[in-house]
Amino acid sequence: MSADPEDPSSVYEWQRERHESDLGFFGDEVLDGEELHIVEEVVGKVTLTSLSRENMHSVPSTGLMLWEGTKALSQIIQSCADCFEGKRAVELGCGCSPLNAMALAQAGAGRVVATDGNPEALSLLRENAERNGASFEVRTLRWDDDEDVRKAGTGQFDVVVASDVLYIEEAIPALFRAAASLLSGGEHGLFLICYMPRRAIEALAISNAARAGFKQVEVRGCFQRALARQQRNNTMRLLQFERAGGDGKARV
Repeated sequence: MSADPEDPSSVYEWQRERHESDLGFFGDEVLDGEELHIVEEVVGKVTLTSLSRENMHSVPSTGLMLWEGTKALSQIIQSCADCFEGKRAVELGCGCSPLNAMALAQAGAGRVVATDGNPEALSLLRENAERNGASFEVRTLRWDDDEDVRKAGTGQFDVVVASDVLYIEEAIPALFRAAASLLSGGEHGLFLICYMPRRAIEALAISNAARAGFKQVEVRGCFQRALARQQRNNTMRLLQFERAGGDGKARV
């Protein structure tokens, strides 16, 4: 089921952005807020362009900004490369940042696909990837759009990753349905989320994961240690899910 466009609280970010972009929302005044980031601690020296987060309260396109969860997750992937080597991996809600896709590629993933529902974010993602000589697939994927999911590759992935995507509560069910559709038919497909804790959002995510056919499992020690080394334990959290029926150790 899609969100109701008449109810602003239930409209997915890509739907709001598309509507306001049609009205010229992303004009020169907003784009004056572009920033050039030099990120050296993640996947080598990476140069990224994004909108300044000073615009976060006036620009609905959070996908045009660089967030801490992306940097945290990319470092986790890099530190735990063995967990991703040879895997077919897709990122949901990547926004403008290629960091996670680059980390997956450097980890030796067999296939890497970066996706987002916002055309402006994907355009900036391609620009950032090209600037850094990165090569991976880029696709439009709105979580509530079955055709987008099919084109991205239903059942074709071993790993789904996402960062800073648990902030629009109404979009969480679609997030997990999309992830479940993308994972291959095996029992041990991995869905790893790095996010900033917000209210009771974790309980909501876990309940919707179960409805989509996932179970929460104990986060791998490698992932937890990689996050701890970043000293982000107070600001970022990890959630790990597998398909229900696997033999992962369930968390209670």
